[in-house]
Amino acid sequence: MTTLNQQPLLRELIDIPEGMSDSDFVLKLAEGVTDAEATLRDYVITDDLVDNFRQALNLIKAAVTGQSSKAAYLHGSFGAGKSHFMAVLYALLRGEEAARRRDEFAELLAEHDWLTGKRFLLVPFHMLDAKSLEHRVLGRYIDYVRGLKAEDIPKPPTGSMPIPAVHRTDSLLAQARRLRDQIGDEAFINGLPGDEEPDEWGDTSAFWTAEKLNTAFAGSYLDESDADEHQPVVLTEEDALRRKLVNDLLQSWNEGFFSNAKEDAGAFVSLAPGLHEISRHAKDLGYDGLILFLDELILWLANSVGNSQFVAREVQKITNFVESGDATRPIPVISFIARQRDLRELVGAQETSAVELGFQDTLDLAKGRFETIPLEDRNLPVIAQTRLLSPLNDDAAVQIARAFDRTSQVRSEVWDTLLGSSSATGADIGAFRKTYPFSPAFMDTLVHISSALQRSRTALKLMRRILIRRRDDLRLGQLIPLGDLYNVITEGGDEPFTQKLKVEFDAAQKLYNAKLRPHLLEQHGEVAPVQ
Repeated sequence: MTTLNQQPLLRELIDIPEGMSDSDFVLKLAEGVTDAEATLRDYVITDDLVDNFRQALNLIKAAVTGQSSKAAYLHGSFGAGKSHFMAVLYALLRGEEAARRRDEFAELLAEHDWLTGKRFLLVPFHMLDAKSLEHRVLGRYIDYVRGLKAEDIPKPPTGSMPIPAVHRTDSLLAQARRLRDQIGDEAFINGLPGDEEPDEWGDTSAFWTAEKLNTAFAGSYLDESDADEHQPVVLTEEDALRRKLVNDLLQSWNEGFFSNAKEDAGAFVSLAPGLHEISRHAKDLGYDGLILFLDELILWLANSVGNSQFVAREVQKITNFVESGDATRPIPVISFIARQRDLRELVGAQETSAVELGFQDTLDLAKGRFETIPLEDRNLPVIAQTRLLSPLNDDAAVQIARAFDRTSQVRSEVWDTLLGSSSATGADIGAFRKTYPFSPAFMDTLVHISSALQRSRTALKLMRRILIRRRDDLRLGQLIPLGDLYNVITEGGDEPFTQKLKVEFDAAQKLYNAKLRPHLLEQHGEVAPVQ
């Protein structure tokens, strides 16, 4: 009988590199949408994920055909692929060849042939470090559309890109009034963009006149700080001229206003009228719908749970993505919001602070208005098999299959323990075969711990790191013990998901280093050093 020491090292049968970088298995949405080939190259598309994409496309279709704004949570644990999902959906909606040539999408795209000829303005957002929802959503929209190429716009503007009226511009117009008084109407108008309009004989003259300036300065569109954001937007002639004046000032006399606004959380109108305005702006550019990809929004709020006033203010705005008093957005706004697990799934309701529960309860109120697209953990075995555990050749596949068959002959109580009690990742023999030498019980624990403790410690990264640490001693026939998770979980400087978990984790580290590890050394003589 072949002894374990005579078995080949696992690195001889699957690819286990000598090291890895922090960027492995991590996709940043902003980068993922700019390189469809790279985004799709390693993307594993399971049947469940095809259904997820079907749900997303159905949502978009309902919004476009019904001319109503929609929103959906992309719900899953850290590492479930929410950012990757949004980047691939972005590629599908743009008609990128890298997405359309994937066989897994053939049937789905045939179902949604209505997409042909539709043009969507797709805007990705990364919410971490945002000062407010308006600051990031409205400010990022302006930066994004100003960077669009003319060939990517259905109806490109004849001159410079018009600026949507989403800034609070009372102070800007006050400065403009003072400048007008100082230099006079003629010089002031000459400094504005050179738009011209023909008269009844076809002769052209500058758009702006002293009379139009007076009317524009009298408008108040979107600028009242105490305006009811749930009231319909009504655009008067004065408001329309004011909007054009603001647009022209931002491209001439007050061009530096953008730099100041980027640093000012209060520089923008409230979210509901702001969404109406960017909807109008996108329609004017020829788009059929405005699709917002909001990555890390819920995590951004969760990271601020210590500032209850800030969280209470911002979380109440989320429903504005789908509803407001203004039911006549020029084109629908469709929002996809990445959402991590409910805190109560991670640590239990009894262990979650009152502030955190209040935050979660407020989010739950929006469930009836938002669809949920669940990115299930049961996709993980297939993804892990493809990206981490694929045999190097046919002979290696045969050897691994035989080793798994021997493992499956263990006593029933041992087998039941290896399968675990949770079905989150598909705890059956098929899932075990895909993730061998990681057991289903290991995988369930891995998902739960990585979700609870580390934002960047995704399941695939932790699995790869364990394989690297065991590269020189892990042999075919061995299973990865659950204890191997401890050291890789503690590596790096990421913070646990909540402050309560941070305190408990710090206590666990002290217990291990001060008592448990010395006891193991005393009992067994040799333990792999903590790295």
